[in-house]
Amino acid sequence: MADYTECNDELIATLPGATQDLIDQQVARVVQEFCRKSGAWVVESGETNIKAGRDTYDFSRINQGEAIHTFSVTVEGRPLTLLEKRPASSNRYAGKYAYSIRPGVIKLVPEPTVAIPGGLVVACSYQPMFNATDLPDEFGTHWYEHVLNGVKARMMAMPGKPFSNIQLASVHRALYVKGISEARDEAKRRFSLAESDWVFPRWA
Repeated sequence: MADYTECNDELIATLPGATQDLIDQQVARVVQEFCRKSGAWVVESGETNIKAGRDTYDFSRINQGEAIHTFSVTVEGRPLTLLEKRPASSNRYAGKYAYSIRPGVIKLVPEPTVAIPGGLVVACSYQPMFNATDLPDEFGTHWYEHVLNGVKARMMAMPGKPFSNIQLASVHRALYVKGISEARDEAKRRFSLAESDWVFPRWA
């Protein structure tokens, strides 16, 4: 995991008069918002045992993160049709499929009748929990500039501060929104493997 303090030096230099506590608070909020709106923090589960007679599996929490979307479900390497809810009729989905009870919690249909050791892999997008102290590794390798732009946009838009600058806030906001869109598209290309009736929300 990356550390929240990685961007401190640059933010302190470009936001004169900002306190460290305020910067830390805004970084945490922007990272959470960025992950929520882009769906870019995607984690694949380890190979999970499928148990006979058990149809529901929970991947809604990982270390310091909570699921916001389920991207894909595979069984023995084969992608399943992924639905956001169980259809009224199963005729359209005659083969095996899965649906999301809630983000990160999936139900296999039909219910497994045999055990499949290590047969289930689920990819979900997550957002950091509010009190998380660490960030996804991608923060330092892919999202650094996007998060910086988001923090600068929020803080420069604050009225009556030494670092207030509405014009620059608008510039950074546009770059931040663009970064969200790019990260969202990349996550979709990498992880939307199976047929799905789920449409990625329009975020920004």
